[in-house]
Amino acid sequence: MRIIYKLNDDREITTTYDSFLEFINDVDFSDVTYLHVSSNNLQTFPPEIGALKSLTHLFVSNNNLQMLPPEIGALTNLTELYVSYNNLKTLPPEICSLTRLTCLSVSSNNLQTLPPEIGDLKNLTHLYAYGNNLQTLPPEIGALKNLTDFIMSGNKLKTLPPEIGALTNLTYLNVSSNNLQTLPPEIGALTNLTYLNVSYNNLKTLPQEIGALKNLTYLHVSSNNLQTLPPEIGALKNLTQLNVWSNNLQTLPPEIGALTNLTELYVSYNNLQTLPPEIGALKSLTCLSVSSNNLKTLPAEIGALKNLSNLNVSNNNLQTLPAEIDALTNLTELSVSNNNLQTLPPEIGALTNLTRLSVSSNNLQTLPPEISALKNLTHLYVSNNNLQTLPPEICELRHLRYFYTDENEFEYIPVNVQRLMNRLRNTNGIDRQYNDTQSVHKSSVQQSVKQSIYSLMRD
Repeated sequence: MRIIYKLNDDREITTTYDSFLEFINDVDFSDVTYLHVSSNNLQTFPPEIGALKSLTHLFVSNNNLQMLPPEIGALTNLTELYVSYNNLKTLPPEICSLTRLTCLSVSSNNLQTLPPEIGDLKNLTHLYAYGNNLQTLPPEIGALKNLTDFIMSGNKLKTLPPEIGALTNLTYLNVSSNNLQTLPPEIGALTNLTYLNVSYNNLKTLPQEIGALKNLTYLHVSSNNLQTLPPEIGALKNLTQLNVWSNNLQTLPPEIGALTNLTELYVSYNNLQTLPPEIGALKSLTCLSVSSNNLKTLPAEIGALKNLSNLNVSNNNLQTLPAEIDALTNLTELSVSNNNLQTLPPEIGALTNLTRLSVSSNNLQTLPPEISALKNLTHLYVSNNNLQTLPPEICELRHLRYFYTDENEFEYIPVNVQRLMNRLRNTNGIDRQYNDTQSVHKSSVQQSVKQSIYSLMRD
């Protein structure tokens, strides 16, 4: 087995032994401060570990341990203990003796409970217990008043104890992928939180106390059963990222316009029918994803989002795009695929920083000549429309690398567009060349142009 350890003088030694006991019999315990025996397929941890009185860091992750010996309680100088990725079902009560612990990682085991003695670890700042089978947290958890990072994701928690409100130094809380149906109102006491992840639970509402989390910069509540967001969400002035995709939201509260520091907003996979005009107040937004909703229109106020670089409104019921879209001159990616668009507004030509444009699966019959202004375009998706021709101006897109045109109703392709296509390398292995002395009509086009990807030309 491979063992890494450090001595009092900070010398690090890497060596191999046939067994852990051989190591213990060979080394002067009083000198060992750091011990790393992770990934050694250890089945048991010998009680002799208790003799390493000077140990401050112990790493035994990624083994096959089913229990920790009670002698571990003798390691009273331990500040960091990592026993993740084992088969532990319980933690020994002797763990309460490790009062100098600042970091405890017991993630990815088979723990069903945390012992109440965990409340004795008053110096703990980081507690990681994700990927277990925990159904409850002991109320003693509230005694860990120095805790700053708490990760309990991937368990079976149905509730959080009200004592969690005592963890007022918490800055990072992740309880995603549990069975939570509510959040306790005491969560509003965690006023130092900057990161809160409660995604992949069964939450139907967020408590109004969430508005007290004034320092929150990241809020992730995706994949729940939320039907509304509380108006108090507008109090989270420092929020930069809000993820609420895959819920049952039918509206966004107008108070969302108060989140003026928001840079990323993800509300895809909901039941939104409109976006509030207050969305135009989110001047810092760089990414807005509202795909897979029931939107029929976009508000004109969307033109106020001048810092937007990525806009995804695919999979909605849009019939038109507002002319105000021309103000989004910092857009680099725009997806409006899978809507009911019959035309693209000429104002789309103002989006000169676009590199990727997807208008697939609409009812487009033509592309506007203004598309030629999109000089930085590298990816253009126009598949599955009712296009009967391609505008000759498309040849001016000199940076184009991928051009998806399949599933259209081409009647005619201009000669110069044929020449462009002849310079494309077809990644589907179809290498038919067009005769550029004549226009190509429907029968030829259906055989030769119906393809997913054209890889672009050599300049």
